[in-house]
Amino acid sequence: MKSTFYLLSIVFFLFADRISAQTCDSITIQVISHLAAGGPNEMEWDLEESITGNAIDDGDFFFSTGNETATLELCLEEGCYRFRVEADDDIFQDYIDIIITDSDGNIIPPNEVVEWGDDKVRYFFGVLDGCSGAGDCMADFTVTETSIPGVISINNASISETPATYNWTWPDGETSTAEDPNIVFSQNGIYEICLILSAECVSTICQQVAVTGFLSIDCPDTLQAAELQCGTWLFVAGPEEGANVSWDFGDGNSSGGNVSMTHTFTEPGTYNVCATYTTDNCDVVLCKEIVVTSCGDNSACPGEMEAEIVTCELFEFEIESATEGSVIWMFGDDSLDYGGNIIAHTYNAPGEYIACAFFSSSTCEDGFTLCVPVIVDDCGSPACAITLEQETTDGQTFSLDADTELPHDSLVWDMGDGNVLAGNDQYDYTYTENGNYLICVSSPPTADCPEGSSVCVTVTVTGASTSVFEKENAGFDIFPNPAQSDLNVKSTDIIMHLEIRDVMGRKMLTQNNLGKSVIDISDIPGGIYFLSVTTEKGTLTKQLQIIH
Repeated sequence: MKSTFYLLSIVFFLFADRISAQTCDSITIQVISHLAAGGPNEMEWDLEESITGNAIDDGDFFFSTGNETATLELCLEEGCYRFRVEADDDIFQDYIDIIITDSDGNIIPPNEVVEWGDDKVRYFFGVLDGCSGAGDCMADFTVTETSIPGVISINNASISETPATYNWTWPDGETSTAEDPNIVFSQNGIYEICLILSAECVSTICQQVAVTGFLSIDCPDTLQAAELQCGTWLFVAGPEEGANVSWDFGDGNSSGGNVSMTHTFTEPGTYNVCATYTTDNCDVVLCKEIVVTSCGDNSACPGEMEAEIVTCELFEFEIESATEGSVIWMFGDDSLDYGGNIIAHTYNAPGEYIACAFFSSSTCEDGFTLCVPVIVDDCGSPACAITLEQETTDGQTFSLDADTELPHDSLVWDMGDGNVLAGNDQYDYTYTENGNYLICVSSPPTADCPEGSSVCVTVTVTGASTSVFEKENAGFDIFPNPAQSDLNVKSTDIIMHLEIRDVMGRKMLTQNNLGKSVIDISDIPGGIYFLSVTTEKGTLTKQLQIIH
């Protein structure tokens, strides 16, 4: 018998053939949902004898607005009963009321009200003084997959006020009467485990468990994840050959088919992303928890990056943006540089490259990655080649060396600060102001090199006279550097925002309104990073090396 409840005015009368008018009492059960406070608008209910576990009836409640009441009227014999309501919402016990009265209008207090899981409430009560509370019980358990493949550990969380026996069943007809058994499965899969609790009452529960511990040599054991840009992530489950993969992104979206998937999350939060990876030799579920951060204001992020050929192997890159930003340049040939919106780079070998830049500024808060393809042609005779090397120990004076077969006295050096030098292949040059400078070495056409030759490199001067902003931020420092676990951050100004990014521009750590001078970096892998702090005077970035 199935009944459906809509409004307060709708009253259902339930009768059981086994209940006689002479031995039963008229019981009224009212369920009130406080929708305005977060109560559910739909619930399932059932009523059973708590001692025998015999079902009496069940149905559904539907609510629309306000604090609505659904009412059941039925005639029950003397005894113990269990009334249960269940909803798809999260924990809702605080948002519903259950009121049970007898034929005289007296409220029957519960022997026990039990919240079971996140979405179920059980209400135990007696009729005609026929229940002392001794029959109240509830079957419940949790499962844990052990480090031994296929072995599931059971934690019996059942409730019983009298001695109870336990009967466990699971697929293949296996059984156990232990209170907390260990259950062994032979292969990965989804299995249903059931428990029947028997005391002065009977209660039954079944749960599904995923067994994932069996791995073969063809099975991956890690789900790889990487944030491509704010909100968009790349996931890789394993080798592609012969694999079928179904994806659950933890935000209500799912997909299937490919071992690698790109997914965009529309809201910040913590998500548990899982991939079910299946081949002829393995069936594994791989999961990884990720944190999606708010994307902030990226309205002024650049949308275009250009690469221009200066000479055969020399390219100039430019980010089209009205705002000067901090840029991490990755040229696709395993080289990295750090600077502003414009930079030059020399490739040492012909080939096809993907050059990328991670741009961030005050109007592009979370940063943005731009990429452009670069094709470097064969530059012809090695007699025309110039290789420019530079190094500095103080950030102000640079040792420069042009390696070439061209006559050294034909070389012309443009130092990028308005000065031009000529006649030598090596210089030690000192800059007087901090900044980024483009150094170019060129040679005029010769018989062996009819088109001439040139090469450029960008250097960053940090040890010369400081700019106004740097003078105002002279009190900012980080130490030790390299660091292992604790990093000291020193600033004479209040740090409103601090973040650490890797060389790909991915955000590794963020803190706002920094109120302490030591931050924990032990969870960040070893490598080269860029630490930026923002004060009321602006943003300053320092390179940080982490070692473990």
